[in-house]
Amino acid sequence: MSYLKSSDILQIERIFKKECQKFQYNWQGEYDLICNDGVLFRNSTISGFLPDIIKNRTLIPTALSQTCLRERVAPDYLHVFNMLGVVAMESELFNILLLTLNFFRSLGYTSDRLIIYGPAGNSLWMDLINSQANLRYIELLHNKQKYWVEWNFKNISIKGVRITIALDQVNRVVPVGNIIILSNAQSRKYIDAGFGIECIEAYPYGGVIEQIPRFSQLLSLVGAKQGFDFLRQLFAADLLITRGLLPGAKGHRHVLRCFLRKLIKNRPNFSVILPKMEKVLAADFSKLHKYLTEEAFALRTNKKSTSLAFKFYTRNPQMYNDAHLWSTFGLKNLNEKF
Repeated sequence: MSYLKSSDILQIERIFKKECQKFQYNWQGEYDLICNDGVLFRNSTISGFLPDIIKNRTLIPTALSQTCLRERVAPDYLHVFNMLGVVAMESELFNILLLTLNFFRSLGYTSDRLIIYGPAGNSLWMDLINSQANLRYIELLHNKQKYWVEWNFKNISIKGVRITIALDQVNRVVPVGNIIILSNAQSRKYIDAGFGIECIEAYPYGGVIEQIPRFSQLLSLVGAKQGFDFLRQLFAADLLITRGLLPGAKGHRHVLRCFLRKLIKNRPNFSVILPKMEKVLAADFSKLHKYLTEEAFALRTNKKSTSLAFKFYTRNPQMYNDAHLWSTFGLKNLNEKF
């Protein structure tokens, strides 16, 4: 999966790690992508630390680079992406802000290029931001598209107050990270800072990820029409396969099956395009091709069985029930009821 970690991504990661070392923050390896602690996959740098936060444990300042996966994302974003982050206790808030400024300065972006979107009337954030020269703070009354000020984690008693860090473009603003003050059920406070590497990478290209050269080159190969969808679905499916998943009906395996079926719908001629992709990416898609072929066969078989069942029950509606449907046609349900 080296094609998911380009030289540009590794360089940004090295710069971040170097800045973290200046604050003597612990650098740890990334958490396993596949998990079962409230989410199916790591979807942020904070997710691996949530069990400790729920248990009210004290955390030493820890930084990491994390491969993340989200099944549902905006049309212009990736299912598989890389994040940099720091997790610490609230006492590290000022240092984490300084780390953020130093990190972007090392990337070539001075403070006057940064815009901070945060909660209106929040004196803690406003005083902190105003203590730094050239930083702009824009107050928001409520969550607004990509600029959230309130954060709640589903099914767990953790909430947060968030600022979004954005880089100023000539005609647009590009969100590249956030810092959140988290509170657990015991009202103990933690800091979660996270930065999207691909978002930072995309800044020189107007914040459009598919305009990053390594993606635009691939799009010229697969075709612009729905090409970005194909790429992000392919990356997600291949990553899950390399992590040992098989397609299935539930949980993690169902997510993989969904990605495979989307790929088949997007590119029925996947057998033609995959060898070209392998050559460009120096990748091995043999397992991906195998599972795509099996899923495509299953879809064709299911479609044929559904057609036969529909015709049969249209003529014999009195015979329709789930047991007969399964034993006769191998189907669990039909869209039409008889």
